Amino acid sequence: MHGEYGKSIPQKVVLTINHLLSVMLMAWLLFYNGIDVVFSWFNAETGGGNSVRNQLLTGLAFIYFLRILVTYFYLIKRKMNWDEVIMVAAWVYFFHIYFAIKGGVQSEELGWVEWLGIGLFVIGSWINTSSERARHRWKQNPDHKGKLFTGHLFRYAQHINYFGDSVLYTGFAFVTGTMEALFLPAIMTALFIFMHIPMKEKYLTERYGTDFQIYASNTKKLFPFIY
Repeated sequence: MHGEYGKSIPQKVVLTINHLLSVMLMAWLLFYNGIDVVFSWFNAETGGGNSVRNQLLTGLAFIYFLRILVTYFYLIKRKMNWDEVIMVAAWVYFFHIYFAIKGGVQSEELGWVEWLGIGLFVIGSWINTSSERARHRWKQNPDHKGKLFTGHLFRYAQHINYFGDSVLYTGFAFVTGTMEALFLPAIMTALFIFMHIPMKEKYLTERYGTDFQIYASNTKKLFPFIY
């Protein structure tokens, strides 16, 4: 909830538990015949899978979980309501299940696409977390109270943290070994463009007025140098 501040500990704890459970569900699907069980419901074949791919997918999911912990309990200061908790929890279950099912049936050896995916995952994670951390540290200075942060990576895009998420999810999708998985980061990016960014811009305009309008007129919205 933009503009409202609060620790929201119960909400963050529930999100954390559900995020961890979704990672565990992904591990079950990939390593404990979970995919075979799911596919048997539809009388379909799984294709065998690839153990290295499964390990990478689970490892990336766990790394993402750890990064989100830092975001929830260190970087996010705004209030979180229960509607948001439900939506985010549903999202993490959906993407872990989707990536597990899409990636867990790919038996081909890993190629350059998967390794590119790992690189994009690392870069996207760095963009998101480093930009959020820079903004957090800047706002800790009492002299900056009520001021708009436009430094660090935010000089390249107004919502560079969202861009980082789009990049890391694209990388995650590549590791599944099928381009069909790009459906998910495409949805995420569309939600950023058509829902989250307009809502955020409305809040920023109300809070910072002319300062934000000047910043917005000289800075791309989401993709540096493009849009």
